[in-house]
Amino acid sequence: MLTKRQIHVLQLVIQLYYEIGEPIGSKTLMEKGDLNVSSATLRNEMMQLESLGFLEKFHTSSGRLPSTSGYRYYIDHILPTEDSEKPFDRMVFLADWFDQQSSDHAEFALRTADLLAQLSHFTTVLVGTKLDEPSIYNVKLIAVDSDKLLLIVLLDNGTIKQRLAVFKESFDNKTIQLAEKQLQALLINHSTRVGQQNIKVWLSSMNMADEQSLTRLIKQLYHYFSIASDDYIHISGRQHILDSSDDISRIKRVYRLLEDEEELTQLVAINQPLQVKIGKEIGLADLTDFSVISARYHLNETEDALMAVIGPVNMPYSQLITMMRFIENHFNDKQ
Repeated sequence: MLTKRQIHVLQLVIQLYYEIGEPIGSKTLMEKGDLNVSSATLRNEMMQLESLGFLEKFHTSSGRLPSTSGYRYYIDHILPTEDSEKPFDRMVFLADWFDQQSSDHAEFALRTADLLAQLSHFTTVLVGTKLDEPSIYNVKLIAVDSDKLLLIVLLDNGTIKQRLAVFKESFDNKTIQLAEKQLQALLINHSTRVGQQNIKVWLSSMNMADEQSLTRLIKQLYHYFSIASDDYIHISGRQHILDSSDDISRIKRVYRLLEDEEELTQLVAINQPLQVKIGKEIGLADLTDFSVISARYHLNETEDALMAVIGPVNMPYSQLITMMRFIENHFNDKQ
């Protein structure tokens, strides 16, 4: 349990690290904080926070950075009781924006994601999901050539979707027939989202070190099943990723992640109204220096949306969460 002074020090380090962008030392805290203590006491408190895992020593300076645990403690225990300055100018802008809300909730959500990226200066992702997603009625594979298959998915609402799948190797008719039967067993009577998960579980149970042609074929077909889904992904403010890191190779990897619909959907997925994933909590090596704030919005009777802000770990959590909850309240009020 942290003391009141330690909580205040941690809060100040997080605030100043966002504002300055450099490791925070006791001298900076003395100059910019409202702490009525000696520099020796302040250094001791920072050492205590470091020993508890809430601050990390920066090797090239005497300053310290908030750790993932420090940010987590701040978000879970400090932020809910924090009487910080709210982004009133942006809140007024958002209030005026929602006064103009159109009857097309999905289209308005897309434009709201664009606005959030503009106001926050962070990359924003919107994933629209149908609540009444149809189930898969049947799956057919038709050989077009030795390295090409026509994938046909029939949904229980009568919709037929198809896509030409092109492979780097050839598959014989027996393998294609076996793949069709296996896919039918995994997909029929399930939604596309559940069906994709079934395929993923099945593939993970196979011995990839000794892949048979059936496993290789289904593995390559797996990524084509997004055609049966009515979900959509909209990304705003991609350019803000450039401001989030000095590591060009990492920026490129994050850009590639934004092009991977499956990975992106899993990244922003939540099972609660609002969730913050910080650094290593995200579970992706390329995003250890990033955080993701995700919120679920109810657009109408048949559609939900997941809106997420992706940015560096030292983002202004209080302001962003305030704006995202404001958006949530207004979408719900318009129902």
